[in-house]
Amino acid sequence: MALMVEARLQALATQELEELGRASPGSEDLMSTLPRLEAQARAMFLLEEREVPEVRHVLSQHRRAWLEFIRSDLPAVIWTGIDAPQASEQLMVVCELLSGGLLSAIAAGDEVAVATFRTRFFELALPEPDLSLATLLLTRQLCLLAGLEFDSAANEMEEAWSEWVEAELVHPADALWSGLRGIAVNDVARVQDALLELSTTRDAALHHAAQSGWVLRSTLPVALTLQTNAAALVRLARLRGMGPLLPVGRFLVPKAEALWQLDG
Repeated sequence: MALMVEARLQALATQELEELGRASPGSEDLMSTLPRLEAQARAMFLLEEREVPEVRHVLSQHRRAWLEFIRSDLPAVIWTGIDAPQASEQLMVVCELLSGGLLSAIAAGDEVAVATFRTRFFELALPEPDLSLATLLLTRQLCLLAGLEFDSAANEMEEAWSEWVEAELVHPADALWSGLRGIAVNDVARVQDALLELSTTRDAALHHAAQSGWVLRSTLPVALTLQTNAAALVRLARLRGMGPLLPVGRFLVPKAEALWQLDG
């Protein structure tokens, strides 16, 4: 079963790269460029014949485009709400681009990119749409931890956690949030559990997809996304001094370990 799923994923990844290669990116705006580069990276990550430097190069291109994107006016305009039929869809895309790019920057240890994001968005007023607010809460905690403000992060999460859960802005069982809470309060066991969950979720998702007969392109982001989240948690945990207690090989596949240069 596992071999069949992997073979299917390899075929889908190859097909996606072929189609991306036929695309004409010359006239793209940033909201099109970023998803294209994400798709390219996630497909290359799955293909054994694609080497780590190739994937890292695409992710570097993505981070440069992401920095240009967050420096533009578009994210803030959509963040604070726009009156248009497509506003909700645009808002969802922007939120995913913002949080995904920040997690990727943290995973890569790119302090300049993280600082740029913080300068641009950290002090924004709370947005009205719940989706924006959920993204703001996540990115704020990521910035606090990346800035070594562990007590501030811990206090904010402790004081508001029940309210966030009740408002469905966070899910109490979410592995990423659990890991962030563990880092904030210096709870190594909680961080380990979160990393293990992220490392096993991919296999569970693929197994379910295979049983259901739905190993489709929507399955492709699972591997790189979960490994990026895990790598970001490892980076933040190392800032907290947990590095010796978190052997990376338990939580990241070798390709991800090398991609994010966490093997040292």
